[in-house]
Amino acid sequence: VVHDIMNPFFAEILRSIESELDRSRQTFILSNHYDQLEKQRTFIDTLLQLGADGVIMSPAIGTPPEDIFM
Repeated sequence: VVHDIMNPFFAEILRSIESELDRSRQTFILSNHYDQLEKQRTFIDTLLQLGADGVIMSPAIGTPPEDIFM
């Protein structure tokens, strides 16, 4: 979960993460939250419902600690 995939910083990191996950045959799911807390929360809830093994995120400004330390 990132602010904006168009940011070159995130693009390079995400490319590396996806490459590593491909090696272990894991699925990579990406969402942009654009610093919208509700959008971020909805996506995290969806990942939890799907039984995601983990979440890598750059939290939106104002994200409550309980959303970061799940």
